[in-house]
Amino acid sequence: MRSTCLGWVWNTRRKIQCNDALGFTEFSIRAAQDPSQKFASIEENVDTFMQFSNPSLTDSVLKQIRSNGDDTKTYSVPIEIQYGVVMVVYPRIVAGVYGIVRMLRDLGCTLPVEVWYHPREMTAEHSVLIHLYSHYNVLIRVIDQEDIKTFATKSYVIFHSTFENILFLDSDNIPVRDPTFLFQSKEFIEYGAIFWPDFWHPRTETPFNIHSQSVLWEILDMPYIEMFEQESGQILINRRRHEKALHKLWTYTFNKPDMLVKLDLVYGDKDLFRLAWINTTSPFFMIPHVVRLGGLYSVAEDFFCGLAMVQHDPDGKILFLHRNQVKLNGRSDQKTVLTHIQTFAGKFEEEHRVQAHVQNYRVKCKFHRLGQTSCFHLESKTLGNNGDLIQILPFSSTGFGDIEQHAIERSIEGRKLLSREEESLMMKIEQFDVNGSGLIAHYFASFVDEAVKTVDLDTSFVVFALENAACRN
Repeated sequence: MRSTCLGWVWNTRRKIQCNDALGFTEFSIRAAQDPSQKFASIEENVDTFMQFSNPSLTDSVLKQIRSNGDDTKTYSVPIEIQYGVVMVVYPRIVAGVYGIVRMLRDLGCTLPVEVWYHPREMTAEHSVLIHLYSHYNVLIRVIDQEDIKTFATKSYVIFHSTFENILFLDSDNIPVRDPTFLFQSKEFIEYGAIFWPDFWHPRTETPFNIHSQSVLWEILDMPYIEMFEQESGQILINRRRHEKALHKLWTYTFNKPDMLVKLDLVYGDKDLFRLAWINTTSPFFMIPHVVRLGGLYSVAEDFFCGLAMVQHDPDGKILFLHRNQVKLNGRSDQKTVLTHIQTFAGKFEEEHRVQAHVQNYRVKCKFHRLGQTSCFHLESKTLGNNGDLIQILPFSSTGFGDIEQHAIERSIEGRKLLSREEESLMMKIEQFDVNGSGLIAHYFASFVDEAVKTVDLDTSFVVFALENAACRN
């Protein structure tokens, strides 16, 4: 295998040692034959790469990944309903799921909603699920495959949905308008799939290792594609039309051992969709409007802390507030965090177009600012004298200033439905959360000390790695 030094997140480098080559067959021969000089650093966990040191195993994995998916044993279920929304639930996000379903109904959306749960995490008798089923046209579906977890869940439920046309929504993704119109948009009718962009582009900087020199393209047996990465908090798919791409997605997600993840070539599910579509020559429409950021702004510090991805419809109008840095937890003391919106404007006719000055659209992440674990913001320093490319305005200027508060109130309603036992479980889960973003902030200092003792890396690298991990949303 080959791994480029550019594969280290945000261009961080580490020293290359001879032992890094362990586990690779014919390493020196392959390195000498490599005309592009892509051989470089290998990640510290050599055991990961040892899995692929056996040529027959590596060939088998590559064959799976490069297959067209037609031989996938699990096939999508029969289609029963034409249009619907699909979501995933587990105890920690149950109030958020309730809040988003209620928001859809409040906005006039009458589409049926599938909510999927895994029996190892909760049951169909959960108080919130019973209430959603009884009052809001929600179908409760069970994930009946034991090994389905984390990022693989999204691929599984999309593959097994009973809807022909689905809008998948994350539990922290607040719609500001009824999204039903997307199914009748000319873009969806033409392409049968609509995806949304992430912050990151290979020509700028990305923490997710997808760039022109990544070995990802060789493993997937496809040419390098220069485009914005995908953000999968919302996905629109015609499943009947794109079944071949869905089979490829299944292969990418569930092939064992998981070469794409273990070699840190992709992060979770977020880019697997567009890669599966591209590699099966399946058409899709990528929203051509860069992400705006919703969050907090301190005049005193002149600092903007982005906590939500503001996504658009095909015409560039705001449609989703993906509040992925501060979850809807249903706590009665939860506060609004979308006071301002940061926009990449610039002096263009179409101010949010991806094609316009992409090299100037650079999102950075800062750690522990304005009382938050991690903050995203557009980096004005990269713009030289063109600081006017970035605008920070009150969120009320969008016309959706009350939406976040409405969603919070709905999530609070959902949490009040919990039984005593369910609330006790929720409180235990929250003991391990710091601002809704996990343990990383809580154990930051002690982990740095231990990591420096046990790993041949300097303190700055470990601090950088932890900050970057917190900023992977």
